[in-house]
Amino acid sequence: MQQFTIPPQGIIAMKKKILKRTLPVIIVSATLPFIQFILSDTFDYLVPLIVIPIMIILIRFTLIRALKKQIELLESYSLVIGEKAIIRQQGDSYPVSILFTDITAITKNKNGSFTVKSRFPRDVIQIPAHIGQYDLLEQSLRQLQALRQQPAPQY
Repeated sequence: MQQFTIPPQGIIAMKKKILKRTLPVIIVSATLPFIQFILSDTFDYLVPLIVIPIMIILIRFTLIRALKKQIELLESYSLVIGEKAIIRQQGDSYPVSILFTDITAITKNKNGSFTVKSRFPRDVIQIPAHIGQYDLLEQSLRQLQALRQQPAPQY
């Protein structure tokens, strides 16, 4: 039985990735109300002095809270390759278990992550690229079934 988790370096890398994805959206959503306010007919200088600090506090609070939840989920991620099945456990979510005989495809995605699909559509295990002991995991998955490469998108 082999157990794989996400190491602290992987969690930090995923945290940076999450921030890179969310910051542009936050910046755009924070600046649009101000642009609309500036372009409006009634312009009061006191309103931005009140609204800007409230927006900054609200955005910071929301971002910190969302990151904490994501980090808790990442820290609780556990993948076990047992004698008969692959089991993924994460946080309070229902554990996903796929018997070796039920595996239809193991795909290595372009970003280095893996997808294990079962013959049952609801049983899919996503394995992040930042998982610990990556080479051992890849070797173990290759022993179960030949890895497919993620196909290039067709436009």
